[in-house]
Amino acid sequence: MVSERSPVKEERIPFQWLFLSWKVIFLVLLSFSTGEALPPAPPPPPELDKHLEAMAQFAKPSPMVRVPAGWFLMGTVRKDDDPFGLETQYDDTEFPQRRIWLDTYEIG
Repeated sequence: MVSERSPVKEERIPFQWLFLSWKVIFLVLLSFSTGEALPPAPPPPPELDKHLEAMAQFAKPSPMVRVPAGWFLMGTVRKDDDPFGLETQYDDTEFPQRRIWLDTYEIG
């Protein structure tokens, strides 16, 4: 008695995926096999603290500026018919130009 086999679709794994999977397995096994700890980093030079303190003296907070509530013109006027390309200086989220109301806020 001869049995008929149903055709089985054979899927092949691309070489790149096979190579990548072996590479990942190798790296994982390699990471487990290295039990040595790295030597501690050398201490920073003593003059580093002096330089860091001098640089910290230049750091100043930005002053907060109060922007009053009012109408604000948001967006841009389209200047050409082609919204895409290297010559476009804005993106299509800036359309249309419109007036919006902003509450008072502070920015620094």
